[in-house]
Amino acid sequence: MFFTYEAFLILILILFFLSYSRLKIDNKVNELQHQNIIVNNLIDTMDDGFYIWDAKKRIEKFSPNLLISLNTVFYSFNEFIDFFEQSEILMKNFTEAKEINKSFTLDLKAKDSEVYCMCYGRSIIDNANKVIGALLWIRNVSDYKIRANELEIENRKFVQEIENYKNIFNSLPYPIFKYNKHRKVKFYNLFYDKYINSSQRLAITRNVYNTKPEKHVITCKSERKIFSFAKASIQDSDEIVVYGQDVSYAEKLHTELNDYLVTQRNLLEGLPVAIAIYSKNQKLKFYNNAFTKAFQFDSDFLASHPTYHEVMLYLFESKKLLKEEDFQDISKQRHTLFKELIGSYNNVLHLTNGKLLRVFTVPYAAEGLLFSYEESKKL
Repeated sequence: MFFTYEAFLILILILFFLSYSRLKIDNKVNELQHQNIIVNNLIDTMDDGFYIWDAKKRIEKFSPNLLISLNTVFYSFNEFIDFFEQSEILMKNFTEAKEINKSFTLDLKAKDSEVYCMCYGRSIIDNANKVIGALLWIRNVSDYKIRANELEIENRKFVQEIENYKNIFNSLPYPIFKYNKHRKVKFYNLFYDKYINSSQRLAITRNVYNTKPEKHVITCKSERKIFSFAKASIQDSDEIVVYGQDVSYAEKLHTELNDYLVTQRNLLEGLPVAIAIYSKNQKLKFYNNAFTKAFQFDSDFLASHPTYHEVMLYLFESKKLLKEEDFQDISKQRHTLFKELIGSYNNVLHLTNGKLLRVFTVPYAAEGLLFSYEESKKL
């Protein structure tokens, strides 16, 4: 049989198309093989591992990195599942992913070691949305988890320490609060919250911002207390701590002392004996009427709070009541009297007008001295 020219031409075209199709198929296969090599190399560079189940071919596979990252060998999927404490929930989710299209994420921990993993599972579907496999992607996060656990323990420790400090602050019987550079209160203790009302808080904060300190009366447990507020800067911070100092007892003592001093002054003022009290810096602090009359002092002079030496100098120069040698002796004695006298001291003062004064000196109120001058009979 002889082929016609047309048949031969058709045969040539068929062979050409068959060769071209085979070339395209070979190129496609080579391309897929190249892509497969790239994907495998990409997966191998990752520390993560995976398990894959192929429904169509009925095969399963553990990636080498999975076995390396978990430092073990698995001979079956059940053995792999049983490696984790969450085996039941992992099995349940993976079984569902083999049947229906789903994805899930689980935190896993090995049963017998400090190995922690993050697991991402999902179904593999085709273009028809049919499940053709399932994948488990495993990442070993042990280092992060262990560090996170350490940080959590450390954080709980700090939280407990903060709670302890708060309990200490809350147990203190005086107010404490802290404010920032915007004058916004950021912390306060239980006393401040319980016993200081809104108007008092406003007055206290205004007082703190001012340079002149003020005292505030606060009723605590039906008891009237007086607080003086002080502030302290926190190092390396723009925040200020304010705390109240309970000065109730000090204020009570101060009031009682003032009452006592008033009574004492009234008593000394009514005595017929001349009394003069000098402070520790030797300035005249108090004198009674008998003292003024005994030496005929000028009231303006006494009101200027002269020193002991100036008073004696006044008697010597202005009043001419002291002899020069007596004045010199008094000037020498004054340092000893004000620095060393711890008991009583008696002396006699000879005035130029012929009067004799019995001088009785005793320590008075924190290093000061009290002098009493009583006229005595002539020797």
